[in-house]
Amino acid sequence: MKNLQLSTKIHKISELKNILSNENSTNNSLVDLYQKFSTKHINTFFDHLKTKGIASVNILFSLLLTRVLTVSVRAIIFSGHFSKNEFEKDTYYRLKNDSRIDWRKLFYYFIIRYLHLIKKHSKQVNQGTKCFIVDDSLLEKTGKKIEFIGKVFDHVTKKAKLGFRILTLGLWDGKSFNPLDFSFHREKGKNKLLPYGMKIKELRKRFSKEREPKSAGSKRVKELDKNKILVALEMIKRAVKHNIIVDYVLSDSWFMSFEFISQIRKIRKGAIHVLGMCRMDKRKYQYDNKELTASELIQKYGKKVKRSRKIKSHYVSLVVKYKGVKLQLFFTKQNRQKKWKLILTTNLELSYIQAIEIYQIRWSIEVFFKESKQYLQLGKSQSNDFDAQIADTTISFMVFLILNLRKRFDDYETIGELFREEKRTIVELNLWEKLWGLFMEIMLYLVELFDIDIDELMEKIIKEHPGQEKIIFILEKLQQQHTSKLAA
Repeated sequence: MKNLQLSTKIHKISELKNILSNENSTNNSLVDLYQKFSTKHINTFFDHLKTKGIASVNILFSLLLTRVLTVSVRAIIFSGHFSKNEFEKDTYYRLKNDSRIDWRKLFYYFIIRYLHLIKKHSKQVNQGTKCFIVDDSLLEKTGKKIEFIGKVFDHVTKKAKLGFRILTLGLWDGKSFNPLDFSFHREKGKNKLLPYGMKIKELRKRFSKEREPKSAGSKRVKELDKNKILVALEMIKRAVKHNIIVDYVLSDSWFMSFEFISQIRKIRKGAIHVLGMCRMDKRKYQYDNKELTASELIQKYGKKVKRSRKIKSHYVSLVVKYKGVKLQLFFTKQNRQKKWKLILTTNLELSYIQAIEIYQIRWSIEVFFKESKQYLQLGKSQSNDFDAQIADTTISFMVFLILNLRKRFDDYETIGELFREEKRTIVELNLWEKLWGLFMEIMLYLVELFDIDIDELMEKIIKEHPGQEKIIFILEKLQQQHTSKLAA
């Protein structure tokens, strides 16, 4: 922080580059990349905001730096290299708390510029499968006075925790995961005495403020109680309107409803397919002129089972109709497992191996959540203002895109690897890097050995930070044991 001297005297991004230390490759590379996003245009998103001589583009850049340096706005302002007056502090907070700023529109500007830069500067055009990925994650909070805060159910720990759920739409462009859109959600619950899991007195003490009805902030507030499937569909349609084209929409079983499937198939005249896990529930599929549940289908037609040596599993493939929509169902289980899992896709031409390989791309969003929480302070804001929570999340997403751009330009393998060069204090190895190389050889061996579910296992390893080092250690030992057995 010694050389970080952002102040009211700085009026141009080019001046920042000269002020930032030559030894600090993080700051210099961020300045270079930030300039590629045509930063003069960014000021138009903040035209209404009075900054008294400070360009909004510079304020935004300093907020982006907080993510890389893992410090708060307060730490930057009061670092000893800034004028300690209330004006500077208010400048930052006023920007984050302004409900008129359309952070979603600003972020889409970043996304379009990012995709243009990738296409322009990439050495080779990647022709891999492109996917939208939809998933949500818990953003845990500690402040009970945060606007609209409440308790939400954590599917990992099976407990209700204070915070928000963040629904995220991402793009797998054939090479890397890129965040596109997000919304915050809360859960009222069924207990009328504890709405949102909180006491009435606690609800009254939460921060609140008035917003213009048509403001961007008001639109975000309305999403809090909106059905997540409907919001996810809105996000997908918004991305397509921005001319972002994909082959598949990937999701877990929670989103795999008829409405979700049918609405996606209407986009671009059926050019986008759906692929994801599906619950073995009571919904009925039409096959061989019969209406049967998934369990009844596998029980009746399980004799059609095939074996995949490549991924050491058994599967049954059936083409069915679900409320008039043709689907291909893949019932799958590892060799020693007793329970079948169901993968559903609208692409009737897809093979079992292809379906598994494409579905594995979905795990990239889990890695994104983990890396953003760990490195970019995603969800760490404790501001009471809901607009600041939206701004803070958008800033984390922006930095992820900028680092992703650097990663693509410089051929880094992972965001974690880039951080290890950019910020030497971060030494933890990237989880995705460690697990992916072992996946086919070790994970399937582990699943078969202990008769556990591979999808749930991967999710737990990625999401549960405290036990990951031990699990990785076990995997490494299993690999050594497995290798020695093969040698013998």
